[in-house]
This record gives sequence, C-alpha cells and structure tokens, in this order.
Amino acid sequence: MKHWIVIAIVSLGAMSEAVGAETTPRDGAARVVTWQPLMAREFELGYQRHLEWHRTHRDPWTWHGWSIITGPQTGYFVDGTFFHRWSEFDSPIEPAGDAADNELNVHPYARLDNVCAYEMVDGIDDFPSQMTSAFMTFAYLTVTPGRASEFESALTEFASRTSAAKFGAMRPIAGANEYLLLIPGNAQSDLPNQASLLKALLAAVNQSASIVTASKHHTARYRTEMSYVP
Repeated sequence: MKHWIVIAIVSLGAMSEAVGAETTPRDGAARVVTWQPLMAREFELGYQRHLEWHRTHRDPWTWHGWSIITGPQTGYFVDGTFFHRWSEFDSPIEPAGDAADNELNVHPYARLDNVCAYEMVDGIDDFPSQMTSAFMTFAYLTVTPGRASEFESALTEFASRTSAAKFGAMRPIAGANEYLLLIPGNAQSDLPNQASLLKALLAAVNQSASIVTASKHHTARYRTEMSYVP
C-alpha cells in the first residue's frame, strides 16, 4: 500500500495541537511554493533558467512543478520539494546565490503568492513515484480546532482500508492553515475517480461528527520542463 497525503489546519490553535500531538516521520518534511505568473511565457523561460542554476550548482533536492488548470487560481504555478528531514532546510545549496538568481530570472515575471512548510502525517506511507503523475488534485481541508489528532486517526484508518486508491497527506507547519491532500491521476478522465475518492474520504472522516468543516480543491498539470530532478 502506497499512500501519501498533504493537509493544513484551520487555525493557529489547531496547527499547534497537530504539531504537538504527532511525531514527525522520517524524511517527511516538504516546502510548497505558489506563484502567480504576470507574463506567462517570460515566467516559464525565466523559471527554466533558474532550474538551470540548480543543475549547474548540483542541487541534491528534487523540485516538482505544476500548472493549475481548474478553479480560481487557474494559471498559477506550484513548485515543491518533498521527503526531506527538517535539518536539511538548515543547509540548502548556496542560499545567497539561489536567491540572487531567483530575483533575476523569476521575480520580474511573477508574484510570489505563498510559501508553505508541511510534514507528512504519520502512519500513511509516501509514494514518491506518484509525484510525477500527469495530473494532481490539490484538496485543502479545514479541520475543527482541537480535533486534529482525531482527524489524522480517521485519515490513517481510511488509508488502511483503501489500498487500491492512491493519495497522499501532510499537516501544515508554517505558511498554511488548512490540511492539503494530493490525489494523482494519469489523465483528465481520472477526475471523476479523484472526486469520488475525496467524497468517500470526507464521508469516512465525518462519520461520527463534523471534523472537516470546509474543503476546496483544484487540479494541476505536471510540468516536466518546469521540474528539476538531480
């Protein structure tokens, strides 16, 4: 069974409760960045030049990139690096040079919308190979404050009973206040199945009482040419 989930919480109180209640899994830290391109073509070319900086400097981190194709953020770009130990974020590759190249090649053509840190929910296996699926549904779930541990327990129970379905989950640490769920698909024809999986998960989690009080989601297309694999 290979499940992987990403999620963030409704308030600082809920976030503190989630972080304190769970232990961090090995290699479970992630950083997700959202951009709003202002000049689409110039942004893509500049971002590709920035990825080349990472290549020439032999960055050991993988960065995945997606273009959002549904919902209010259609046209936005999301990049993320996953499956790290928290200590790795203390020593990224040449941070000053990275920032300078980013300022030169990316920032003139896009608005930085958000930078979020997450960690994987314990008890749900990762699925690194699913990160490069052609399409990914990003679902954001609002959890009732004080019920994060109950939510995560229900989530892992659902995962254990849904071995045929692929999805992934992380709790928010900084920059986000909702849980984020990732559901991969190979084609747009998989969208109904992704929606059904999300509906079944919400029904299972809220079976006894309302734990998830709100949800929203969008679909993104994986961009191989806007991703970096060392």
